Order: sequence, then C-alpha cells, then structure tokens
Amino acid sequence: MQVIYLDVLLLENALLNLLILYLVKRICRIERSNLYITFASLVGAIYVFVVFFPELKVFYSLAMKIAVSILMILIAFWPKDLKSFIRQTLIFYGIAFFLGGSILSIFYLTNKNVGVNNGVLVLNRLSSKYLILGIIIGIIMVKVAFDFVDRYYDIKSKTVDLGIVNNDINKRLRALIDTGNSLKDPITGNPVVVVDMEYILDLIPSEIMDIVKSKKDLSYITDSEIVKRLRIIPYSALGVENGILMGYKVDFIYVYNKKNVGVIQNPILALYDKHLSSRGDYQAIAYPEIIKWGD
Repeated sequence: MQVIYLDVLLLENALLNLLILYLVKRICRIERSNLYITFASLVGAIYVFVVFFPELKVFYSLAMKIAVSILMILIAFWPKDLKSFIRQTLIFYGIAFFLGGSILSIFYLTNKNVGVNNGVLVLNRLSSKYLILGIIIGIIMVKVAFDFVDRYYDIKSKTVDLGIVNNDINKRLRALIDTGNSLKDPITGNPVVVVDMEYILDLIPSEIMDIVKSKKDLSYITDSEIVKRLRIIPYSALGVENGILMGYKVDFIYVYNKKNVGVIQNPILALYDKHLSSRGDYQAIAYPEIIKWGD
C-alpha cells in the first residue's frame, strides 16, 4: 500500500502551480502582485484533495479541472479583456503540458513508485523531495533568466547606436536616451551628448584627456585648432549645483535608428571621466531629439 503525505502533495502542487503562473506572468509581461499568483497556486493545490473523497467524484470531470484552472488565471492575473484571457489561458496550458509531460517522463523512467489517483500523479516521499527542490530551483532560475531578458530589452528600447567620427576615425557606441539630459552648448545652444571618455580615447587629442583626468588648466593647450573645438559645459545634478564638463566638438555623429542612418554635423561631446553604466550597457547619454536624426 502506497503512503501519500498530504503536506508534501499540497506543497509540490502549489510550487508547480506557482512556477506555471510565474512563467505566464513573465511571458505575457503582466503587472500583477506575486501575492495573487501565490494565492491562485494554493487554490489549485487544494483542489487536488478532492481525489481522496469518492463522494466528490463529480469534481473529477474535465470540465471541473478546466474551471479550476480558469479560476486560477482569474485570481492570478484578472485579465483586462477577452483577448488577454485567451492568450494567458493558452500559454498556461502550453506550459502546464510541457512541464507535466517532462516530469511524468522523468519519473516514469527513473522511479518505480509512481502512481495515478483519479488523474493526479502521486510520487513517493523521496521523489517528492527531488520534485520540490527542482521546482524551487526552477522558479529561481526562471526569475533570474527573465530579469536578465527584461533588462536587456528595456535597455535596448531606451538606447540608440551612435557612430562618432573625428579625423576619419569612427567609434561605435550605444547611447541611453535620457529625457532629463538638458545639457547644451553655451555658444550654439545645441544639445550635447555625454560620453564615457574611456571609449573614445583614440578620437580625442591626448591634451584634452590630460586636462579632464588631471584637472589641468586650459592654458596647458597651445594648439589653436584644438582650442577652437573646446567647450565648457555647465551642468547641475543631485549633489552638484554648479558642475562643469569639458566639451569637445567632433566632425560627425551617425545615428543608427532601425534601417535608417542620420548624420549630425559638428556635434559636441561632454567628456565624462567615470563609467556611465556600471554594467557597460551603454557608453553615452543622449538627448531624446537625437532619435529623429535617424528617421
């Protein structure tokens, strides 16, 4: 006679439901508290216990199982319209069939103590431990993976590729579109692109780099052509009321937007001596209007 541990059965079903619903949430990019998902997972897990009561066999039907899964989706996501509901339901069943088939295959191949009670897969206690551990690890890995993907596409949607050209040298950078970037050239009034100068060392004269790094006086520069390109860019930020950035005028900036390429002539770069992105996602900060140059 096989022993069924109800606490383990509840836990493993709740975790499996949680994994499925969490995958649906991330795939559909649903803004919904995880508390609703957790509650929906418990509702689905509690339904499993009806299989142990023969007098409730009416609840074993396919229609009732579908109704419970729909209830879980409504609790977890509360779809805003019929189209969203259908999409979430189809993805829910697709994930459930994939995970269920994978688990069933693995345990039938590796375990002898596998049974089915009124359509519910029942595993021995040792197998359940592995299942629970696997689901927990799966939830963690899914979260890490989706967080990475979400960050990638979030950054990608807010960035633009730039080709900075000076003295026939072209440097390709990725710039973050910052609506708060209001830096302007004090002479022409044109917007300024802030650049992590570490990525353009071969574009800018070494004298300029020395001034930015060592805070030398501008009188250190004697080349009149370099002086003509220099700009002093005032700025203010959190903790900095009257800051100054060294600006330098380069020949061109190519703006790559989808399939088009725009050109900005004689743009000003504000040279920043620290990393703009700790993860290296972008190397410059541009003003929103720069996107129009690529249209």
